[in-house]
Amino acid sequence: MVSPNVDRVLQQVHSLSTDERQQLLDAIRERVAPPTSPSAEDLAAASLLRNGIIARIPPAATSVDVARHEAFIAVEVEGKPLSESLVEERR
Repeated sequence: MVSPNVDRVLQQVHSLSTDERQQLLDAIRERVAPPTSPSAEDLAAASLLRNGIIARIPPAATSVDVARHEAFIAVEVEGKPLSESLVEERR
């Protein structure tokens, strides 16, 4: 049997949208994950922040971010590539 607090939270979870549930799940997993050693990427980002090269370290991509990225559809454009047009204009 769950405590009244847990039961109340579970009832509130049912009222969330699918996207909000995924965000909640990501946040819970982040908080209960066992501590790990910082990765080389984390150490590099911390160094950039300390040295004032970046203003903040962006949050890690969530599964929702990854799904949105994978669902992206590029727009087809007729004509030559923009980079080629720029090079020609600069000559």
